[in-house]
Amino acid sequence: MPVRSGVLNLGILAIKGLNFNGKKIKGGNQLTLDIIKGREINKAIIWRSEDGINFSRLGQMVVNATSGQHVSYAFTDNSISSLAFFYKAEVGLSNGNSELTKIVKIDGLKQMDLSLNPNPASGLLNVSFDNIHEEPVVIHILNSAGIIVLNASTKNNYLQLNSETFSNGLYEVQLFKNNELLQNKKLVVQH
Repeated sequence: MPVRSGVLNLGILAIKGLNFNGKKIKGGNQLTLDIIKGREINKAIIWRSEDGINFSRLGQMVVNATSGQHVSYAFTDNSISSLAFFYKAEVGLSNGNSELTKIVKIDGLKQMDLSLNPNPASGLLNVSFDNIHEEPVVIHILNSAGIIVLNASTKNNYLQLNSETFSNGLYEVQLFKNNELLQNKKLVVQH
């Protein structure tokens, strides 16, 4: 591998003051790239992989905030999956070169064995899940337009609902703990 100015070039970006991080949020995975002002950067492209080896282009980061001597770029991957995703950012410099950041791994959804019975539902619906520590969980039921039609919380490992209050159609049941989406499942309501 070539050595430049005493630095081993591994293809990872050596821009001073660079910080690339990711975290799981309610709507997907949020990625941030913070850079000290004065660097001539003209683009930041996000790449994603399921195996940490084969990456595909996902999108371009946008400037999220500028404060003091830092510029912050942000990107949200709205994919919600039980898979872990690996991300890296390609930072394009104004001199035409581009280099890659370190790889960030964000784990997929934590499974709690969410169960919907019966499904399709026409009367009482039993929503059950593992909650052996009796921690507070939140259940959202969204209609096909993505609007929350039910918001309930419990410390139990089940919730019984009357599906007759819902119109016929397809719904999504989401299970949250500590504002983190743990699992989601499709529900069909048929009267």
